[in-house]
Order: sequence, then structure tokens, then C-alpha cells
Amino acid sequence: MKIVEIEQLTKKFEKNIAVDNLDLAIEEGQIFGLLGPNGAGKSTTISVLCGLLKKNSGVIRLFGEDQEQHGIEIKQRIGLVPQDIALYNDLSAFENVRFFAGFVWASWEGVGHGSGNGAGIRRISG
Repeated sequence: MKIVEIEQLTKKFEKNIAVDNLDLAIEEGQIFGLLGPNGAGKSTTISVLCGLLKKNSGVIRLFGEDQEQHGIEIKQRIGLVPQDIALYNDLSAFENVRFFAGFVWASWEGVGHGSGNGAGIRRISG
């Protein structure tokens, strides 16, 4: 199954074209890297995929679902770590994850900790 399908994605900021007719398909289980020079549209593409920015044109399907029709459901299934991370320095890594996961009502199972106790993330330093 394709987890990401993009057809003719275009995103403009006024007259500046940040993403120009991008076609992309990523299969489930595939390891994928989005590489390019500064200003190539990598962050813009990810922001559009996650629903943080609106596209000008094109079709986006995530997990086989149309992003425009199933945006809320799709957002509940994806995660994003921005390039400028804003964590609380006085909290541990575990406490930061627990705090921010609470914004989306995520369970420990939802953030990859099936046991529910967060033992794996407690081993992260910081």
C-alpha cells in the first residue's frame, strides 16, 4: 500500500513557487529521504503533507485517504518533529513526550509504547 501519494502538488507564496508540480509515491515499509538544497521546498512539502500549510493545487493521499476529505483522521495518524524543536529544558525527554502527546490525546500505545508505561522513552537522556 502507498502511504504517501502526491500528484502535481504546487504550493506558492505570493509569486514565489515553493513546490512545483511534485509527484511522489512512498510505499508502506519503504525508507525514504527527502533531500535537496536550501529553498528546494522540502520543509514546505512536509508542512503541506501534515496539513500545516494549504496547497495551491494537486492531490495528496495519505494511508490511501484523500487529505482534503479525511484531514482530521489523517492528522491523528502522523507525527512531525519540526526543524526548530521547542522543548522545555526543565523537563526530561519522557516528560516532554508525555506533555506534547497530551495535546492530541495520544495514548502510550499511540506514540509507540504498547506497554503503557513509557519504559522505552525513559531511557532517553535529557
